[in-house]
Amino acid sequence: MPNRLIQAVLITALPGFLPLTGVAQEQSELGFVSAQIEQIGEDISVEIVHEGRENATLVIQDGTDLTADVQISGNGNTGRRDPNEITQEGAGSTAIVAIEGDSNQFEILQRGHDGDPANNEALVNILGDANTIEVVQINRFGETYFNSASISQIGEENVASVIQELSPEALAAGGNLAAIDQNGVAHIARIVQGGADNSALIEQSGNGNLGTIIQQGNGLAAALYQDGTGLEYTINQPGCVIGTGCGPVTVTQTGP
Repeated sequence: MPNRLIQAVLITALPGFLPLTGVAQEQSELGFVSAQIEQIGEDISVEIVHEGRENATLVIQDGTDLTADVQISGNGNTGRRDPNEITQEGAGSTAIVAIEGDSNQFEILQRGHDGDPANNEALVNILGDANTIEVVQINRFGETYFNSASISQIGEENVASVIQELSPEALAAGGNLAAIDQNGVAHIARIVQGGADNSALIEQSGNGNLGTIIQQGNGLAAALYQDGTGLEYTINQPGCVIGTGCGPVTVTQTGP
């Protein structure tokens, strides 16, 4: 698909209907709509609204001040891509995903260009069933730049994962912030962070929960709360740097 320079695009994907602009479309049968878009430039954004069933989303953005806002209401929304995907590469990336439906899956990848600063932010809210989400944020520059990820899941069989990387040269000022909030059945949450003034939080309520927070160096702070049956937790902080401190570790477990 050719590259496109687009400042702002709104896509509404309804079963049986095709958006009018800014997107490459496929429709093989009634009820299947695929939204695919590639953007290159400065201050670019896309908003995709899926209403229907078996929808698929692919967003690729490259440049500065990138924003992708995806709203899905429907059923099997993975469609032909498994999972749906947002890839953002540039100086500042924001990804917002709101899913209300059934067997949704999503991947978000955010990273700065080699040697360039990056502020990466991902906000995910899922209300549904067998949803899966993975957020990967990579920032290899500077002390004042950060990765921030927040995932909220309410439903059944949800799995969440956050992987963050920050340049080892960035100490106290740069940071990785990650939070996963799960409320439902058979959840699994995993946070991996590397470098700088880190903070990680996992909150789970329901059955079959499994935590895990792993942090690598510098300011380190972690908290894990679990409430339900079959609870497990792993908080592993390899170390910290004198002068930036070692954050507290809090673990709370209640009831079978």
